Amino acid sequence: MRLLDTAGLRTSSSQLEREGIARTEKSLQLADLRLHISDRSMPKPPHLQERNEDSTEIMVLNKSDLLEHSDWQDFHALRISCLTGEGLPQLQKEILTRITGQNLRPESGVAINARHCDCLHRALESCDRAARSQTQGLSPEYSAIDLNEALQAVGEVIGVVDVEQILDSVFSQFCIGK
Repeated sequence: MRLLDTAGLRTSSSQLEREGIARTEKSLQLADLRLHISDRSMPKPPHLQERNEDSTEIMVLNKSDLLEHSDWQDFHALRISCLTGEGLPQLQKEILTRITGQNLRPESGVAINARHCDCLHRALESCDRAARSQTQGLSPEYSAIDLNEALQAVGEVIGVVDVEQILDSVFSQFCIGK
């Protein structure tokens, strides 16, 4: 995931600021998800007077701890306060829903790359094997082996590895000559 904090959208006489705005517009076209954050205590900017929200955009009004300007009345947006934290859990949930297409809890997490996904699948399979071993009445040693494999797979995701694993990884992925 790559996050960008871009220049605001407005008209400007400054060449430097216009360049920043042009880059913002280009980034917006390429983005998978956009958070449009406005100050709800200020008047609504002209570019928001007629807008069509789509699934790649989340409208956010910040400063819900302050009085809302009348321009924002009946405006569909999440209302948050970065100062007090009000509304931030709802924003997290909405971001997760839009990114994953699923209604996940923020604390449930998302695997961010293919290697993490693979590790977590291996961990789940190992846990399933351990549970089956127990329900089949097998010796606890069988479950211990599977649970150890699950622990190692999760350790790869969170960065817990031992020296042997690092060396094995280096020598298996790179050609190191004499």
